[in-house]
Amino acid sequence: MNRASVLAPRVIFGVFELITGILLVKNPQGFAKTVVLVFGLVLLLAGAAMLVTAARQGRGRAWKAGGIVALVLGAVCLLLPRWITGLFSLGAVLYGVILLLSGLAKYQDCKVSRRGLFGKLSALGTALFGLWAIFHPFGTVAAALRILGIVLIIQAALDLAAAIWSGKNLA
Repeated sequence: MNRASVLAPRVIFGVFELITGILLVKNPQGFAKTVVLVFGLVLLLAGAAMLVTAARQGRGRAWKAGGIVALVLGAVCLLLPRWITGLFSLGAVLYGVILLLSGLAKYQDCKVSRRGLFGKLSALGTALFGLWAIFHPFGTVAAALRILGIVLIIQAALDLAAAIWSGKNLA
């Protein structure tokens, strides 16, 4: 087996992870918008392909309907990317409500069962993070994307190190 054919995909993927991680840490909002735009373009192409396939090969209504839905969703992503990324904030608010209620329920459980201070502090921390997510939804999304970026950078460093180490063993 050729050493380059084994290492090249690992190194390319590691570099891609590294670049993605850096972009997420540097500009999470811009990265999210770019992902929405690329996804919209992919949906447009897939929808057009489905409609052409349905017309040429006489496929059923499901192919035509799927193509139309993909075209509409793709157009929404391309024309309203901020609206789509705003849905991320809605998800953060909903998650914040869940965290708030969970934290309050845990605190109540700790109080009833007479658990220690650590349980109460943990429950209050969960509730406070839930409040932060509710009142700062895009800040929550941006923080989550930045954390994801940091994880990707670490993963890329480990993947690249593993590729280099395994490449030395192939020689």
